[in-house]
Amino acid sequence: MMQESISNAELLITLGNISSSTLNREIKENGFPTPEKIGASLYFKSESVANWLSNIANRKVSLNDRLLSSKQIEVIFNRSSAWVWMHFQKNKKMKKKAIYIRSRPYWLESDIHADQELCKYLKLLNQSEVREVAS
Repeated sequence: MMQESISNAELLITLGNISSSTLNREIKENGFPTPEKIGASLYFKSESVANWLSNIANRKVSLNDRLLSSKQIEVIFNRSSAWVWMHFQKNKKMKKKAIYIRSRPYWLESDIHADQELCKYLKLLNQSEVREVAS
């Protein structure tokens, strides 16, 4: 049975847009799965990447779930870095769910949607955007 593979570009997007140099350091230093080179592209075994991510997150993680950086969360919520710091890094519940890659925190998109307060805020934000478009 052949394992599903994920390209280097897809992987960088899934892992919260981390840089390729950070990914290379993770491969060399922290046991990230080694890619297979096919032609000019690199491909990773999906199952190996999911296992590595589950290992650093200390829970089961699917590759269908995206990791979001603080900057991406700022854009999604349309808020400042101070707001993200207060609601994610200082918030005990969300801080426990943070996944650190090279000492930078990332959060799973599913964890954000599972938090009732953040989910309500996202719904309000989406409703206000719909009203603006309709006007």
